[in-house]
Amino acid sequence: MKKLKIVIFITLILCLASTMFGRTIYAGRGRYRSLQSAFKAINSGDTLKIFPGRYYTNTTLEVSNKNRVRIEGIGRVHIICRDKAATIIEFSKCKNVTLVNVHATHSPTAR
Repeated sequence: MKKLKIVIFITLILCLASTMFGRTIYAGRGRYRSLQSAFKAINSGDTLKIFPGRYYTNTTLEVSNKNRVRIEGIGRVHIICRDKAATIIEFSKCKNVTLVNVHATHSPTAR
């Protein structure tokens, strides 16, 4: 019984730690090749690191109801939105968001 209590306690600590510290998600390669899928995968406490390159989008990249989120470009990151009416990156109902080393522009004639 004592061992079961210890296992439950350790499991609870690990669950709490994962929500406190979050994970690191990498966009542009591997599992999250598109920025849209990476932005949808973000949870509170996560860091999204974007590999260098040009990323084209037709829609707004959204993060909603998340706290302590960091989005960081690794090297030169350029997000190009083809829709001039769209907001390129939108944070709604978020607290403590950091956006570092990411350049975003509109270009309706982009490929």
